[in-house]
Amino acid sequence: MREKRIITEVGIYHIYLRGNSRFVIFYDDEDRNVFYSHIEKSAIKHNVQLFAYALMDNHVHLLVKSNNLSAFVSSILVCYVKWYNAKHKSSGNLFSSPYSSAPKNSMQKFKNSLIYILLNPVEAGIVKNAIDYKWSSAGLYFDEDKLKSSKIKIDTEFVKLLFESESKFCAELNRSDCTDGEIKEGKEIRILVSYAELNKILLKQLAGRSLTELSRKELRTLANTLKSNTRASYIQIANLLHVSYEFVRCS
Repeated sequence: MREKRIITEVGIYHIYLRGNSRFVIFYDDEDRNVFYSHIEKSAIKHNVQLFAYALMDNHVHLLVKSNNLSAFVSSILVCYVKWYNAKHKSSGNLFSSPYSSAPKNSMQKFKNSLIYILLNPVEAGIVKNAIDYKWSSAGLYFDEDKLKSSKIKIDTEFVKLLFESESKFCAELNRSDCTDGEIKEGKEIRILVSYAELNKILLKQLAGRSLTELSRKELRTLANTLKSNTRASYIQIANLLHVSYEFVRCS
């Protein structure tokens, strides 16, 4: 039985959107930019304030203020999945359902969620410094040029007030003990080879075809190629190919 979603009068939530079975939901920059556009459109349509975000390869974190959370999230997912399925010639559920959300009713909970979200790429081993990650809001709060050129409009004023200075903000980003116990995400998998690098190999092997057009035998051959020629873990390969861990292990 699904747990009832907790609604707060404050209206601030940490949202967690995960690929179905932790499968990859962003294969390239085009995918991420399209997702950006749907966040922006939905935020405007439903009058949502966005405080922080991080787009990972198989999941997304958002920190928002909204009085209509379900409509905001639904609008993003419906539009993106429709576009994604058309581009990648796929079908079915791309995201796990239902999405996760946790209300943030205090300054400390807000702060913990913010730092937790921005540290996701560091925990995954993608970057050493959170502000260096291209697909999160970490580098926007104290850099006016980056903020102006950002494809997503975020509210930076509250974060600036909360941390008082860029140095204090960066000090918080160096923490290693920040968690959000209200979001059940599981331990972040350390990435030995980026999904961007794996995707280049994948596209070359596919030669214009989509994953859904491959037979099981062809998928096994592809899994073996990735196992032999990259440092990717079995879990990474499974997420990339939208197959099970056992399928990759036994290939």
